[in-house]
Amino acid sequence: MPSLLTGLYPSVHRVAFGGNILHDEFTTLAETLHRHGYRSACFTASPHLKERAGYYQGFEVFEGSHYAENELFDPGSQIVSRATDWLRDRRGEPFLLYLHLMDVHSPRDLPQPHDGILDGGCGSVDGRQERICRYDRMIRYVDDQIAGLMTELAAMRLLERTLVIVTADHGEEHFDHGRTGHGQSLYDELIHVPLILRLPPSLGGSGQCDEIVRHIDVMPTVLEMLGIEPEAPIQGVSLMPIIRDGAKLGLLEYAETVTRSSDAAEDASWAYHAAVRTDRWKLILQTPFDEATSEAEAPHAGAEYELYDLREDPLESTNLAPIRPRVVDRLSARLAEWRESCAELRRLYESRGAEPVEEPELDEETRERLKALGYLQ
Repeated sequence: MPSLLTGLYPSVHRVAFGGNILHDEFTTLAETLHRHGYRSACFTASPHLKERAGYYQGFEVFEGSHYAENELFDPGSQIVSRATDWLRDRRGEPFLLYLHLMDVHSPRDLPQPHDGILDGGCGSVDGRQERICRYDRMIRYVDDQIAGLMTELAAMRLLERTLVIVTADHGEEHFDHGRTGHGQSLYDELIHVPLILRLPPSLGGSGQCDEIVRHIDVMPTVLEMLGIEPEAPIQGVSLMPIIRDGAKLGLLEYAETVTRSSDAAEDASWAYHAAVRTDRWKLILQTPFDEATSEAEAPHAGAEYELYDLREDPLESTNLAPIRPRVVDRLSARLAEWRESCAELRRLYESRGAEPVEEPELDEETRERLKALGYLQ
């Protein structure tokens, strides 16, 4: 969510690196739109997205899960219902509405009643296929909640003048590379997610795009559509040339994460993972991460690289790094340039006071919820 709302990579805003709080020196899409007269609300089921984590910046209303007994999060139907109630009271006013649904996360039990969605169940297949079946079933459920929101927008006569954006913050591993869950790697089953924009008729038609696009591009795209300039330096670019003219932007995708080998402090070791992707190649770097300084070590002889030819090997099953050293050198140089650009922009924000802010110790209830959802080991 921080990168989506700020147009910045994690190495700059530092959420999940130096803590889980977004510093108020960073300007969010909600803050910018609020200053231009937009009403704004966020309805989220995620335990991560809390007011104390700084994500509320710019939202007039920021409402999390109500947590009924034995629930890890509120079902999507409740989130959509609260959002539409909020919308009904503000018809005629420009608005930004952010919904964050969690139903595709474990345990992936359909809320009741569920109107017969994939009633055949998933128990008659093997373990991996059962996981995938349950995952697909919950995606269908979320699709239906989004459809319900679209129906409500149409009933309020808002749909034809509303930009609707649908995306995901991550995918899921189903033993694709020997793991389950998310947050432990940068393979495509985790980072290649949909980005769907439904435009008002005045802004263009529909179509598909094979270009690389990123979450950091959402904020500048929305702002250009509305004729608003970004208020602070960002790393994303507007996708309007693609939307309007079918232009080829030739963007590179960068991704990064930090992983911990154990939940026990005395046994834990940390690693920084970064990836760069072109229209053909993907390079993944792993290097040690210093928890005390929240900094990744510069790549050295002990750094690990993986290289995949996504045209020939979209499942990333054959590491070509040992036999394609020139491609590794070229892409690792791009990674180094990107990391330095992130560091330079981070120093700019830090000079304005945006030092990393650590989140207060999690209470036991939140910690257990995040473990169950796959965010903590």
